Amino acid sequence: MRTLLVFLLVPIVPVVSAAAERTGSLGFQVVDQFGKAVPYKVQSCADSKGHDFTNRFSGLEAARLPFGRYTYTLSRRDVVSPYGRISGKTDVYRPENWVTLLADPTLEIGPGGAIAVDREIPRDFVVRGRIAPIPEGIESLWVRLQAAHGAAFAEAKVDPSGEFRIYEPLFGSYVLNVLRDGEFLHIEPVVFLDSVHPDPILIQLGERPVVRTIH
Repeated sequence: MRTLLVFLLVPIVPVVSAAAERTGSLGFQVVDQFGKAVPYKVQSCADSKGHDFTNRFSGLEAARLPFGRYTYTLSRRDVVSPYGRISGKTDVYRPENWVTLLADPTLEIGPGGAIAVDREIPRDFVVRGRIAPIPEGIESLWVRLQAAHGAAFAEAKVDPSGEFRIYEPLFGSYVLNVLRDGEFLHIEPVVFLDSVHPDPILIQLGERPVVRTIH
């Protein structure tokens, strides 16, 4: 009695762990309050298990980092100084991850060391603004100034005469928004220089900005 042996040729596909494929790039940029680049380098970067990934960086960017949380320290690239270091944590959980960091505006760092910058603001400090022409629905009109780089912001209600006042000192690049009931009436970039007596802000309303809706 003959036995028939049947061999099935099944292609062997290597199994690759899904976790091993989950990598992404990480890039840093450091800017001042006007958005100008400040020279920095990655001094250290490690994952949550303490594995060092500093050598993965070319400049301020690294490719193919395993998904996870990273602890980093950036230091000045142009001068050797213990001042101005930026430390924090960030998550790599997308194919591309980008982190913008704001250099300390209270420090001026040079080859000779660091100087603390103290800007004394007078008690009667105020940024005055006015909107013209006065639109309908002035009672629900308000102004918001959002820092283009960083989390700083200031906002104020517009009074019936079209004027508003902001009592917080602003420095750097901002985006000014005039809003009414969730509607954008005006958007404008504004740059505040270091001044204890800032010029008044005149907002000339014209055609409403085109709002792009993303579905």
